[in-house]
Amino acid sequence: MRAGAGSILAFIAVAALATPACQRREAPAPAPPQFQGPLVGSPLPDLPVRAWVVRPAPRPRGETGAARVVLFWNYRDPSSLDALAFVDSLARAYPSTRLAVVTIHTEIGAADVDPMAGLRDFLAAREMTLPVGLDRENEALHLCRLPDVPALLIADGGGIVRGTVDNYRRSAKPRIAAYVAEIVSGK
Repeated sequence: MRAGAGSILAFIAVAALATPACQRREAPAPAPPQFQGPLVGSPLPDLPVRAWVVRPAPRPRGETGAARVVLFWNYRDPSSLDALAFVDSLARAYPSTRLAVVTIHTEIGAADVDPMAGLRDFLAAREMTLPVGLDRENEALHLCRLPDVPALLIADGGGIVRGTVDNYRRSAKPRIAAYVAEIVSGK
């Protein structure tokens, strides 16, 4: 080290420690999930699902009286797999009469010759307990005006969309779970 270089480094270290915490630049915290969206306050649309590959199709939105969570996901996307595990835990936390969870598999960035073969293999390797619908041309995703997966729609027992989450992140789980709990309890 050249003469004087050590004193410059020492000065920088002391200056950094002397800077009040409120003036230090830290990475901004990730934005919380937004429960607002273009469908909030509107009836949950009938989703144009091509087929149901796991469990029969859920009853129409007005028949169940249960709050609903609809997850749009893709088996190739790691964030989608985390969201799938999360909504599965929500479904297990509430009796089926109070919360209905449906998953819609979308085809994003599909480059496979047979994109459904990968999904069939994925589903065969797991015991899925949630309904899985196929949105082969992303019609349902676009109808709900959601930009990408994973994304959630949250509706109350009357079938009215109360929230959307189009920026799902693992860190948002507690807030989403609390919001779903409010809706399930009728708040």
